[in-house]
Amino acid sequence: MTSKKKSGISIFARILIIFICVNIATSGILMTIAFTFHRQSIEHRTKETVTQQLEILRDNFENDYRHNLKKTLEMLVSSSILDDYIAVSDYEKKILSKKIEQQFIQTIKTHKTYHCIRFIDADGNINIGVTGKLRNKEAVNLKQIKSDDLASFSESLSLRAGVKLFQKLESIPLLLSGGYMEWFMPSREIQLEGPFIDENGKLSLLAGVSKLDLDIGAFGGVLMIHQKLEKFFNGLRDVKFFDENLIWVFDAKGRLLKSPEKEENRLMPDHYLSATFQGTPRLLDVKEGLVVYQDFSIIPGKPFIRVVISMPSALLVKDFFPAIRFFSLVLVSSLVLVLLVSLYVSRYLSKPIIELAKAANRMAEGDLNAKVRLKTTGEVQMLVNSFNQMTEELQQKTILLVEREQRYRNLTGNLPGIVYRLDLRSDKNILFFNDMLYPMTGHNDEDLKRGKLCALESMIIQQDSNKVILKIIDAIKKKQPFQIEYRVKHKEGDRRYFLERGRPIYQSNGEPKYVDGVILDVTEREEAEDERKELESKLLRAQKLEAVGTLAGGVAHDLNNILSGVVSYPELLLLGIPEESPLRKPLLTIKKSGEKAAAVVNDLLTLARRGVVVTEIVNLNNIISDYLESLEYSKMLSYHSEVRFDTDLDLNLLNIMASPIHITKVVMNLASNAVEAISGIGTVRISTECRYLDRPVSNYENVNEGDYVVLTVSDSGEGISDQDIEKIFEPFYTKKKMGRSGTGLGLPVIWGVIKDHNGYIDVKSDRGIGSTFTVFFPVARGNSAKAESKSALDSFMGKGELILVIDDVEEQRQVASAILETLRYSVVSVSSGEDAVEYITNNSADLLVLDMIMDPGIDGLDTYKKILNLHPGQKAILASGYSETDRVKEAQRLGAGTYIKKPYTLEKIGTAIKRELEKQ
Repeated sequence: MTSKKKSGISIFARILIIFICVNIATSGILMTIAFTFHRQSIEHRTKETVTQQLEILRDNFENDYRHNLKKTLEMLVSSSILDDYIAVSDYEKKILSKKIEQQFIQTIKTHKTYHCIRFIDADGNINIGVTGKLRNKEAVNLKQIKSDDLASFSESLSLRAGVKLFQKLESIPLLLSGGYMEWFMPSREIQLEGPFIDENGKLSLLAGVSKLDLDIGAFGGVLMIHQKLEKFFNGLRDVKFFDENLIWVFDAKGRLLKSPEKEENRLMPDHYLSATFQGTPRLLDVKEGLVVYQDFSIIPGKPFIRVVISMPSALLVKDFFPAIRFFSLVLVSSLVLVLLVSLYVSRYLSKPIIELAKAANRMAEGDLNAKVRLKTTGEVQMLVNSFNQMTEELQQKTILLVEREQRYRNLTGNLPGIVYRLDLRSDKNILFFNDMLYPMTGHNDEDLKRGKLCALESMIIQQDSNKVILKIIDAIKKKQPFQIEYRVKHKEGDRRYFLERGRPIYQSNGEPKYVDGVILDVTEREEAEDERKELESKLLRAQKLEAVGTLAGGVAHDLNNILSGVVSYPELLLLGIPEESPLRKPLLTIKKSGEKAAAVVNDLLTLARRGVVVTEIVNLNNIISDYLESLEYSKMLSYHSEVRFDTDLDLNLLNIMASPIHITKVVMNLASNAVEAISGIGTVRISTECRYLDRPVSNYENVNEGDYVVLTVSDSGEGISDQDIEKIFEPFYTKKKMGRSGTGLGLPVIWGVIKDHNGYIDVKSDRGIGSTFTVFFPVARGNSAKAESKSALDSFMGKGELILVIDDVEEQRQVASAILETLRYSVVSVSSGEDAVEYITNNSADLLVLDMIMDPGIDGLDTYKKILNLHPGQKAILASGYSETDRVKEAQRLGAGTYIKKPYTLEKIGTAIKRELEKQ
């Protein structure tokens, strides 16, 4: 079925689009021109108005806060009463202070913006002060208050500003005139502090001037006026442009003192403000609108506050919206007219064309009866008649093609494979599939993603895909048939083997046109071949094992006959020899050696029939130590004197359930193989450790999670190749030189012993670097024959303290609980960090044993953080099967104690808990 093609734009739509574009362009140009002239006019008028308003505000400010303040300070500081007050005695000062206070009160009545007037003497004491109509006695010494103490000085915010102002005025040096040593203090410049928010929450300023003690020509004090700015800011609120208040006020340090009330009218001006003093208004045309600002000063040339008027562009064109509505009405009217014209054209011209297009689409979808049922005139009617005649001829040809295809499909449907034709010139290139596609693949033709060169390209597994494509490309280039076998994925999920035979077909000019082919299912043949190979491999392995058993059994039988005398006769001789005879010791040695040899023979028989009896708890360190002191080890070293042995045995190694003889054989064979892998100088390293696996690990073989005693034997020898490492555990497979050593049975015996002990082995090797064999033995919870002494155990016994064990693995909780109960602790265990937090919320614990890795849920570090919020200083020790991590160190920084690696041992966990509980 062909897909429906997209139709072009109709005549109606074309006419409509053209008229709309013309109307929009015309209206847009007119609106742009009108908007430009309107905005320029508005901006010009607005700039003049804003500039005038700023000048008015500046004049009002200078009258209220500059000229009046300067006159008032000069009048008060030059008062003769104040001169007399500085020069007279303390008793007379009390009389004069009242007159001065009355003068201050009268000044405040005259100037409504004055809030408070103070006189501070040269020692920093506020001797005279009035607030409003009231006298104000303030027992504060401004000179004793240091700059560092201002932040903590909270009696009065205005006094805090007064301290700064007093210190500033006191630091100005006095002036000395020439002549007769006459000191005088000419009128000084006013010093300011502010603006600041006073203790009443009002924005204020503090102005002051120094007073000279005329009698001695020295600094006599400071006269200060606390003036409120509320009147000025109230006046700013009444200043509006476009019925909106757009005024911002900043202090000299750039701090915002006032902003417009409406958020939508705010144009942030701080990015456009100059850092220099602006004595006259400055206008800035910015992208967002208009910004005008001017500095207001009390001290000439020094800014006190900066008043900014910022107007967003939206306000500048606010009254242009009626014009926009007019142009919009014109545009809508034009659109309606265009719509009517377009409908008229469509009724008499485009409708017949649309009917023809619909009929053509139905034909493309397979409806060969599609005809145009439309009566019209002229050229359009001729087009309709030609179309209807074409459909009738197409119906006849299609019937013939269907009959031919059905005959071809009937013939190919009887073949036992997929028959296909692939068109190399088209994206939809699968021209034909016979009816075997679904039975062989589970897919229909419509399910397949089209391939460029291979009919089943989307089903081929990734490993075979490139090989198939390259083979077909090569066949097309060489103009040869091809045959290739590959694997595909059936729709139900199983894997099938297909054999494809194909041939490229070419055009007359030599260009490739088709690929015709047949695909056969050969899955049964391939599976039978794989099964045959597997049976052959099992048979060969069984024959090798049978040979091992036969050899071991025969050797053991002969050795038993030989050793019977060695074991029996010394025992008979010992019966007749006195206890003090010097011959008893040699005979006992012979007897023990014979018994050991007999035990080795029995072990050899056990290996021959497999199934080692493992019933004894042993310590792997002891077995390794005994081997390193044995005669076999000494003899091996004598043959390889340039090889050095290093050992690293974990002193806290846990026990395992094992057969000592067989484990000794494993250690001996691994050490012997490591030595023989070294030619010349080299090193063999034997190490043991306890290791806890939180999750299964995939190495040479998969190792399940759990507690393990790990034996590692590594060498610096030649290494094992990738081809050999897959065969090293096969019986009789060896790369050793004939006559040197080795029969190919050492590693197979090791493999068998490890499997009988429910263990695992891992092998890693690099050519020229060396090999490492790692053996995992499950931990056995119990004591070996060499158990710990009771005196050592008593050193870390508990006294009934409560220990909370937190671990997500049940077996680990059980082991830890059993050990701690043996050490006489009270134990509670939980399975997650969330359960631990819930328990600590309602209970307490002397110490936590905290697993660092828990899944799912929060891990050890997050658990400890939550518990510290409930119980600060909570004691804890940390445990994990992995090496120490950054999260472990972070937990220890928060207060956690010792970090111990799993698996747990009685001494390891007991010592850690005892040490942590004894900390203060």
